[in-house]
Amino acid sequence: TISGTVSRQQRDLEGHVKGGGPMGGASVVVEGGGERQEVSTDAHGRFSLSGLKAGAYKVRLLLPDDLTAWRPERELKVSDRGCAVADYFVLPNGRVSGVVTDAEGKPAARVRLTLVDAEDPQLERGYGKAAVTDAEGRYAIAEVPPGRYLLAVNLVRFPEYGEPTHAFPRTYYPAASRAADAEVITLGEGEELRGRDLRLPPRRAERAVEIAVFWDDGRPAAGAYVMYKDVTYHDRSNPYGANADAEGRFTLKGYEGQTFVVEAQAEPPGGGHARRSEPLTVNLSEQQGPLKLVITNIR
Repeated sequence: TISGTVSRQQRDLEGHVKGGGPMGGASVVVEGGGERQEVSTDAHGRFSLSGLKAGAYKVRLLLPDDLTAWRPERELKVSDRGCAVADYFVLPNGRVSGVVTDAEGKPAARVRLTLVDAEDPQLERGYGKAAVTDAEGRYAIAEVPPGRYLLAVNLVRFPEYGEPTHAFPRTYYPAASRAADAEVITLGEGEELRGRDLRLPPRRAERAVEIAVFWDDGRPAAGAYVMYKDVTYHDRSNPYGANADAEGRFTLKGYEGQTFVVEAQAEPPGGGHARRSEPLTVNLSEQQGPLKLVITNIR
């Protein structure tokens, strides 16, 4: 026997369940043992097929484009006189797609976009549905619940360091620098919206600044671990790090206008617990000389 349930669910962008219930009339296809059988769920969302031969089966939930489910096709094994279970949770499949171009009208590849709740007072948290553009600048975001949304580049909570997204300032659909000037995208249940194209401002110039790490007695902190976090728009981004060279030097790379918080840590030359420097805020700009981090040897 292969049996299971199919349930409808409503979730918000953060994945919290907001309601649901059994889904009657859903079609489930079971293939294996040289046979193909299709069964529908009852009013309680349940299905069952008995009298199957022992062996491997593919169980597939058939859904229209406006609905989606995690792993709609599964592989199950049924032993002699045994049973297997497949439960499904079905969600509205709202979809938003379009093309992202740069200021010259060329495709903006590998740029990360985030769709967020337009009513959220803390948009910078970056909770939402994300997508990365392909080589032609195309993106597609699926499994979006009905609601009112803002779409933006450089709005993610945990951006990857050095990814192409950082070359552009934060930009809201269709080409706004502020959330107040953005166009709200209204999406119905299971609706598909195409052609939500986003035009980005000019790319920011690449910048770099050299950071020298010293102990408080003036000696270079050879191999010190330098930690840096992009806080251009908020302070919730991921921290990254790398080791300074034998002279205690490290080069921080980014784009014009990016702001980082940088600090360093190292074990004292004579051994003991690691010591840290005071954090330093660095705004990358064209004219910028070497910066210094000092690690105190006092715990």
